[in-house]
Amino acid sequence: MPPLLTANDISKNFGGLNAIANVNIEIHSGEIVGLIGPNGAGKTTLFNLITGVYVPSGGTLRLHGEVDVDLAKASPHEIAALGIARTFQNIRLFKEMSVLDNVLVAYHIHVNYNLLDAFFHTPAYARGEAELYKNAVELLNILGLADKKDLPAKNLPYGEQRRLEIARALALKPKLLLLDEPAAGMNPQETAELIKLISWLRDKFGLTILLIEHDMSVVMGICQRIYVLDYGRLIAEGTPNEIKNNPLVIKAYLGEE
Repeated sequence: MPPLLTANDISKNFGGLNAIANVNIEIHSGEIVGLIGPNGAGKTTLFNLITGVYVPSGGTLRLHGEVDVDLAKASPHEIAALGIARTFQNIRLFKEMSVLDNVLVAYHIHVNYNLLDAFFHTPAYARGEAELYKNAVELLNILGLADKKDLPAKNLPYGEQRRLEIARALALKPKLLLLDEPAAGMNPQETAELIKLISWLRDKFGLTILLIEHDMSVVMGICQRIYVLDYGRLIAEGTPNEIKNNPLVIKAYLGEE
């Protein structure tokens, strides 16, 4: 498959610290790709570069498709509209809002009415809101949360808050979904269910997925390819079998000489 995302010699410096240095990655359409490395390796920094939170200090970062886009020149909301969505290592829901409203917030990027329609509550506004409500409930049903749509997000158990964050990201209708440690804090049963869910969502929505995860059972269970970062530099890339037997990866994780 053709590449959906390419990073060529991408770097990010914070003062004298090289958080990311000359990293090259290529994500192909339809893949589930893992991004692993010890704490502080630069994984979330790379996510922040892809989603426009940070501007690269060097290199190029491009989204390919009908239009070839330089992501370094796009704002976070423009990148979201282009089809890149993410979740966060620490869950960032609107805790006091309902489960349904958390999803509707994301769906509103796709509204087909204008500001005047919203102000005067025109028929176009009513039709648009009805369509968004229908889509949001369907998405919550897919994620197993429809029966809790009226609850405050903070009242959901931890695993369901993770699923809600994924649902909100899916409401952006992404081409590329970035998942930042989705299994963090989950028990073994929840982790096993998550592995099945991610693969199923990739197939159902035609997604490409880039995944940061420390739980190797998740990474090895669903990723076709894996990139490994250490101290901001790419030290390995390959299949799960190649990565788990790579001496540089073993040294990075275990500190072996």
